[in-house]
Amino acid sequence: MHAAGDDCDGVPCPKWDYPLSRAQFVMGMQSTKMRVAACLQQFKSPGMALVVVTIVPSGSVSQAKVSGVFSQTPTGRCVEDAVKSGRFPAFTGAPMTVSYPFMLR
Repeated sequence: MHAAGDDCDGVPCPKWDYPLSRAQFVMGMQSTKMRVAACLQQFKSPGMALVVVTIVPSGSVSQAKVSGVFSQTPTGRCVEDAVKSGRFPAFTGAPMTVSYPFMLR
């Protein structure tokens, strides 16, 4: 995750406008890293899984959807289940939806 104005593959990164800080979000996603890694171990399919994750104000994940090459595959479903185990700090306001890439290697 980059700060607004940083370089994201040649273009400025989008503004971070969510109730959780970027660091809080990344820490919550990192908490799922071992479970996501287990998906690679189980299915032996390396690559990038882009996950669109929705976090509700209680700090739990209400939805995780993998897009791209892993969409609707056993690996993708495993990653979705792993991300749904994520826990984040509680916040006020509407649920937040963010994309996050996991490199499976």
